[in-house]
Amino acid sequence: MASTRRGRSQLARLVVTHLQPPLVMIRPSSSPTTNRRSEVAVDARPGLGDAADPQPPADSTEGVQRFAIVSLVAVAAAAVPFLWVLWDLWNGTLNPLRTAESSGYASNFYDIQARALLRGHLWVPNGSLGLEAFVHDGRQYTYFGLFPSLIRLPVLLMTHSLDGRLTAPSMLLAWLTTALFTALLMWKVRFLIRGSQASLPWLEATSYGILLAAVLAGTVLVVLAAEPWVFSEDVAWSIALTVGSVFALLGVLERPSWRRVSVAGGLVLAANLTRGTTGYACVIGAIVVAGWFGLSRQAKNERQWAVPTLLAGLIPLGVGCLVSYAKFGILFGLPASSQLVYQAFRFRGSYFNVHFLPSTLLAYFRPNGLRLTPVFPFITLPSSITQGVGGVSLFGSDRTASVPGSMPLLFVLAIWGMVTTYRPRPVARADRFRIPVLTTILAGATIMVYGWIEDRFLGDLLPFLILAGAIGMVDLWRRLERGRTIRWASLATVSALGLFGVVANVGMANTPTTTWSNTQFRRYVEFQRSVSDVTGHPLQSELLHGPVLPAQAPVDQLLVTGNCAALYISLGGGRPPRHIFILDALDVRTVWYPVESGPPITATDDITLHQWSGAPQLLPLVSLGKSTLDLQRIGPGEVRFSLHDPFAVQASAPIHLPSARPNAFTITADPGYHLVAVSRGTQEIFSGFLSSSGVIVRHTTKFEQGGLAPPITVSEVPEIPNMSLCRSLL
Repeated sequence: MASTRRGRSQLARLVVTHLQPPLVMIRPSSSPTTNRRSEVAVDARPGLGDAADPQPPADSTEGVQRFAIVSLVAVAAAAVPFLWVLWDLWNGTLNPLRTAESSGYASNFYDIQARALLRGHLWVPNGSLGLEAFVHDGRQYTYFGLFPSLIRLPVLLMTHSLDGRLTAPSMLLAWLTTALFTALLMWKVRFLIRGSQASLPWLEATSYGILLAAVLAGTVLVVLAAEPWVFSEDVAWSIALTVGSVFALLGVLERPSWRRVSVAGGLVLAANLTRGTTGYACVIGAIVVAGWFGLSRQAKNERQWAVPTLLAGLIPLGVGCLVSYAKFGILFGLPASSQLVYQAFRFRGSYFNVHFLPSTLLAYFRPNGLRLTPVFPFITLPSSITQGVGGVSLFGSDRTASVPGSMPLLFVLAIWGMVTTYRPRPVARADRFRIPVLTTILAGATIMVYGWIEDRFLGDLLPFLILAGAIGMVDLWRRLERGRTIRWASLATVSALGLFGVVANVGMANTPTTTWSNTQFRRYVEFQRSVSDVTGHPLQSELLHGPVLPAQAPVDQLLVTGNCAALYISLGGGRPPRHIFILDALDVRTVWYPVESGPPITATDDITLHQWSGAPQLLPLVSLGKSTLDLQRIGPGEVRFSLHDPFAVQASAPIHLPSARPNAFTITADPGYHLVAVSRGTQEIFSGFLSSSGVIVRHTTKFEQGGLAPPITVSEVPEIPNMSLCRSLL
C-alpha cells in the first residue's frame, strides 16, 4: 500500500511538473480599495518540457489527483447515455458501427473522400454525394473538410469492409478528444486564476466533474450522436479541435515555447481542415495572439514569439486556401450556386447574410427553446419548425433547441465567465483569456448570419460555452472560499442545472427523426406506452383514429387507421430526408412514419437464389403506380434492392445471401406516407420515398418442384398480422 501511494505521488508530481504552467503565487492585496484584487508573482521558469522545474507543493499534487479522479468519473458517467445514443438508440442491440440511415447514405462521405485521396485527387465519383455535391469543371466535390478523411486512411488502407461504417467510431474519438481538451482547459483556467498555491477541496473538485459531465452528456454532443452521419461528425470534430486549439493558444499566451507553438499550429491546421466556420476563427485567434506578442511592452522574450505564432496561423490558412482552390477555384468560402441542392431548389442569394441575424438570435437564445410534455421523454425539441423573423425567408430550418433552454448550466456560467474576463480590473491573469474567448465567439458567430437553422449548429457555440463556462466556474469557487452552507448550496445548484441539461439533451436525442427505422419507431412507442401506463396514461391524449393521414398534425401525434390496419406517428412539419426531397415536391406538410402495419402494406417474402448465370438479373418485387421495388442479383450469392421512381433511382448496399435456401425479408410499401422499406429481422437494410400512389401490387415467382429452377424465386410467407402494439393502445 505504501509503495502504491508513493507511486501515485510520483505520478502526480510528474503531471504537475510537465503539464502545469509556471509557478504562480497569488497574494491578497494589502490595499482595502482594490476590492479583492490579487497580485500575481510569476516565476520565470524554463519552457514546457525543460529541466530544472522545482517540486510542486503538496497541496498542488493532491489537487491534481482529486481533479483527475473527478474527471475520470465524469467521463465514465457521461459515456453511459452518450454510447447508448450513439450505438443503439432503440435498435435493441449495441452496434458500434451504426449509421444514421440504414442505407449508409451520408455516413460514407468522408470514406469516399479518403478513397479519392488514395488515388491522388480530391474529386469524388459523380453521384456519390447526392444533392450535397459541389460541381466544379465537370467534377463533383464534397464541401466537408479533409481531416476526418485523413484519420481514416490507416483503416481504409487495410480493408474495404469498413467503408461507410466508420462514422460512429470517429464520433466517439471526437467525443473523447473533447473530453480530454475540456478537462485540460478547465485545469489551466483554474491555475491561471487561482495559482498553484490554492488547494482544491472535494466540493470544488466535484463541481468541475459535474461541469465536465454536463459538457459531455448535457449538450448538443448527445444530440449529434443520435444521427451518426457526416453532418454530425463534421460538427463533433469541429468542437473537439476548436476546444483543443483554444487550449493550445492559451498555453502559448501563458508561456510560449517551440513545443507549445507547434502544438497550437497543428491543432489550428486540423480545425481549419475540418470545418471552415470554426477553422477560420482558430486561424484568426492565432494571428491575434501573434499581434499581442508583437505589440507587447514586456520583455523581449514575448516579442520574439510573434513570428512563430503568426506562422502557426498563416500556414493552416494557406493550406486551407490551397484545398479550397483545388476544389472550387476560389481561396475562401464556398460557391453556393455550384451546389446541386442550391440548383435543384432554385435558391437565390447567399447562404450568409446579416438579415438572418434576428432569426438566428431568437432561435438559439430564446429562453423557452425546448418542449415539456407529460409523455416520455418529457423534454424534447420544440414542437414547431423555426420560422424567419420579420418575413425573412430561410434556406432551411428544423425544430431547434436554444442554449438557455437545453444547456442552462453552461449558459449561466458563460455569462459569469464573460464578465470575469472582460471586467476592467481582471482577477489574477484572467486578461489572458480575452483572446481565446474572442476566438470562440468568432467560431460561433458565423452561424448567426447563416440562412439554415438546425439544432446541430449549436455545436459551433459550444467551444465558447466550455471556455467561458470554465472561467465562470473557477471564479465562482474563488468567491466561495468561506461559508460552508453557501458552498453546499452552490454545488446543489450546479448539480441541478447540470442534471437538467443531461435529461434535456438525452430527451432531445430520443426525439424521432426522418432517419429512424421502423424498429426504432416501434421500440420508442412501446417504451412510451410502458411509461404512460405508470404515469396515468397521458399517451392516450396523443392517439387519434382516422381513415387517412391528415396534412396537418401536432408533433408526436399517433394515428390509427381502420381496425388497426396501421399505426403512424407524426414528426410534425419538418424537413424531409436529405437524400431525396420528395416530400417537399409533394407538398406534404406533416411528416408521418409508420410504427406498425400489416398486409397489404407490410408482408414477408422468402427469396431464394439458385444457379448463377454470370449476368446481373432484375426481378420486380412491389409495384405502386410508376414506382417499382426491384431485386437485382449482382454476383454469386450477392443481391441488392433498388427503387426505380420517376424522381430518382435508389439502391441498397450489396447484401450477401446463402444460395439454395429461403431468406426472409419484410417489405413495407405504404402509399399513405410515400415510403418503401426492406428489412431482415430487426435490421432495416433499405428505404426509399415514393412519388407514386395507387394500389400495391406484389410480385412472386412460380416454381414447380422437379422443374428447372429460375435464378431467383420469390414466395410470399402467409402471416397473421401482429398489431399487438396498436391494439394495446386502444
